[in-house]
Amino acid sequence: MKHRLRAREVFLIIIILLIILTLLPFLLGEDVTYKPIIKEPSRFIIRDVDLKPLKVTTSRVTFAAILLIDHYGNTSDDATLILKVIDRETGLLENEVTKELPVVTGEKTIEVSQEISVKREGGYEIKSIIMDRGKIVESGSVYIGGLEALVPEIRNVGLKVTEMDFSIENITGDTITVTVSLYLENIKDEPSPNLSILIKARQAESNLIADSVWISSGVVKPESTVVKSGTIYVPEGYNYVIEALIWNGDILIGEYNKALTLAPTKAIPEGIEVQPINIEVSKFIRPTPIPSPVPPPESIGFKSEMEYGPTLVPKTPGFTGVVTVGAIIMILLMGRRRFL
Repeated sequence: MKHRLRAREVFLIIIILLIILTLLPFLLGEDVTYKPIIKEPSRFIIRDVDLKPLKVTTSRVTFAAILLIDHYGNTSDDATLILKVIDRETGLLENEVTKELPVVTGEKTIEVSQEISVKREGGYEIKSIIMDRGKIVESGSVYIGGLEALVPEIRNVGLKVTEMDFSIENITGDTITVTVSLYLENIKDEPSPNLSILIKARQAESNLIADSVWISSGVVKPESTVVKSGTIYVPEGYNYVIEALIWNGDILIGEYNKALTLAPTKAIPEGIEVQPINIEVSKFIRPTPIPSPVPPPESIGFKSEMEYGPTLVPKTPGFTGVVTVGAIIMILLMGRRRFL
């Protein structure tokens, strides 16, 4: 009987304790089992940085800085990306741009792109800084150099001279008519623009310009070669360097040269004194100056100097003209005496 009473008492005690534990939070006014949730602050990590050239001029390069940024934790607030360009040789700040980052919550990767411009020379450190809530929360750097190797867009037309041929068309007195054939190759996968080409004949020893002519390249198809010709007139008996200069507007973008040997040569025995070449400068007087680098007109009926030949300057009357005038005066005087 006593054993049964003790079991019943233990059972009641357990029931009472369970009731107390259940009612205890309400009695104390708060949940003793509650654990507060601590929010992790906003964090950024720069995962990757790529620099892509967008525009290349003769003096500057404009890049797109593309950043992959990881975000963790709470929502970001007024986060800002700062890009600084620092000259690696002098350590001076070359350029700086700022970009606001989008609001990010939780674990997420975002891509951010920002343009930035640098000089097309030397090397630079591109420093990336992320600020959030007025504090620097992340930074990193990439380095670039050798920007001189980037070809400016105005020069990157893909057209070049690969070969040059000469043919003699005519000999008049001491003037030789030479046709210069240029092999123009377009190495790009798009048609080339119509460019201007100046062909010059430079006398080898004196560097005097004997003649020059402008021709047009025309539009050359992608990955193909065309032959364009121009005619020049040079004094015989001399050696020349024929130059082909390709112009895109007012910018010289390419050149090619080849020797044209018209003077006979021979081996000089050892010990024999070499005599200087006597150049008749009068043979190199050109009737017109070298034209400016402007493409020839493409209007209907236009013909270049290449088609008409060189412009000749009329000769002024010399000693022969004076003698003729004197003879006419003498005849008139003699006739007058007869009538007198």
